[in-house]
Amino acid sequence: MKTIFKISVLPVLLVAFASAASAAPVVIGSYGSDSNFTGFVPGGLSNTPLDYKGYNGFSASGPFFGGGFGTSYDVTPNSAWTGTIPAGTSWVSNLRNGNEDNNDAPDGYYEYTTTFTATAGSYDGVITLLADDTAEVLLNGNVIVNFAAPGNDNSCQQHEPNCTMDDTVDFVSSLLSGSNANTLTIIDDQTDPNTPLGVDFKATLTPTPEPSSLLLLGTGLLGLAFVAFRRAKASPGLTF
Repeated sequence: MKTIFKISVLPVLLVAFASAASAAPVVIGSYGSDSNFTGFVPGGLSNTPLDYKGYNGFSASGPFFGGGFGTSYDVTPNSAWTGTIPAGTSWVSNLRNGNEDNNDAPDGYYEYTTTFTATAGSYDGVITLLADDTAEVLLNGNVIVNFAAPGNDNSCQQHEPNCTMDDTVDFVSSLLSGSNANTLTIIDDQTDPNTPLGVDFKATLTPTPEPSSLLLLGTGLLGLAFVAFRRAKASPGLTF
């Protein structure tokens, strides 16, 4: 009597890869913390509103003064801001209806932060950024977008990021577990006091398998192949 023993490798692969990539992608973007919209999160975004932390006229590293909850606002794009606004986001400024209406914004640095929840692990990210005049972006304290070099345009920087062209940057970063444990910080650098001030961004963060998960997967497959080989050798009647 022939004994038939079948081994399917595909389910093992699927389970291993599902385990390695169990974390879901995270999508975050800009919208204001105006009290009129408290509790509102645009569809598809998982982060808190941008919170304006304050201003420093001399140093991008702070300290920043004058911010607080409810002091960032969705604003109508200024005529100089001709970049493509990422879907589901809005331009944000520290004034409700001032900077986008060409009120002067003093030179210096303006800090905004937002937080979001994720599963701990390594993520590949893509951030699309618009900023007037230019901005530095940090994720959990690590710089993922640097300030652009100054241009000679009176309205905006001529180098990305700026308000006339989207700046799309790829990056790799680790995220933390816990409710709103991850912080994205935007520091907007105003370099011309005769122009408006604002930022807009959207980022998609996609989990990547950890090396340990890939090692575990490879080890499991080698073990499975070894067992199959031994059984085939011991029982020529087996089929796979």
